[in-house]
Amino acid sequence: MDYPELEPVLAVILQTVSAQKILLFGGGARCEAHPESDYDLLVVVVPPEHKAMEVWKGLYEATSSVKKGFSLDILLATREDVEKHQDAWNAINSKALKEGKVPFEGQG
Repeated sequence: MDYPELEPVLAVILQTVSAQKILLFGGGARCEAHPESDYDLLVVVVPPEHKAMEVWKGLYEATSSVKKGFSLDILLATREDVEKHQDAWNAINSKALKEGKVPFEGQG
């Protein structure tokens, strides 16, 4: 893995939600991160899991418990949402797809 500092975070995410794919985007993906930078992750999940507030809360609590030494921003979306907005000039999903690195991709 190119981002060993993300391994504990990815493990907790995968224990908490059924992720199909996780994309790292932003400064971390562009190798422009500095010590105060956060990591931006787009977690692609199976619907309707991303709509439930308890899923968001569980993911926030789980990732907050990991000692990581950096801030973390997590977005949840379905594969359908990502595909639908992949060409939108102002969508975060589009930015994540264009510049993102894939530290995790499941089967199917």
